Amino acid sequence: MTDIKTLLHSFKAKGAKFYKPASASQVDFANALLKNNSYPEIPLEYAKFLELSDGMSGSMIEFFGVVNKTRDSNYYALSTVPSAMQDFLGTAKSPGFLILGSFPLGYVSYSKTLSRYQLLDITSMRELAAAKTFREVLFALKDYV
Repeated sequence: MTDIKTLLHSFKAKGAKFYKPASASQVDFANALLKNNSYPEIPLEYAKFLELSDGMSGSMIEFFGVVNKTRDSNYYALSTVPSAMQDFLGTAKSPGFLILGSFPLGYVSYSKTLSRYQLLDITSMRELAAAKTFREVLFALKDYV
């Protein structure tokens, strides 16, 4: 089984951009923002990823972090998990999941209700695939970078 660090290394080898690791206090602050808006907290395994890199952006895939940052020289801002939820839902009631990233066909999410990661269709929000671990999500999306 391939571990997360090995998978992330393969993303980096394909040109994905990684960021300065998030601190525990930055993740805690993001979780407080999420909780304040009745959204689920960032799952522990994803928080561990953020301690390695506060998000990731490749040519066709993004994983959101917790600190605002500019992705590239075109000044495109990589979303944070709290801002992605706000952009996605506005003032709507929380659906019980978090948007953690995007890929060409849709969104990467975590469902607290179902206790699993999901790949959701960009238009219908229908589940395309499910994974118990973030490692499985990385493995499923490794060819999109």
